[in-house]
Amino acid sequence: MQETALPECVYDPELHTGPIDTIESADQRAAREDVARDVCATCPALRLCELYALRVRPASGVWAGRTAAELAVYRAEVA
Repeated sequence: MQETALPECVYDPELHTGPIDTIESADQRAAREDVARDVCATCPALRLCELYALRVRPASGVWAGRTAAELAVYRAEVA
């Protein structure tokens, strides 16, 4: 039986959502989001994640390689 690979965000959710116990600076957040985008770029669930994020309209985090703010702009453009 072949195992299905899970998206990387399952293993390191804080990379996509930000730290829970600390406050990150704008530079730290930008660096974390850049790494999250790189992880998303090779994710087998990228399209499903994008569809989900467009439907639920998250207020924060990186979804399918986009921040919540970028998703809002993208959603308005494709609507």
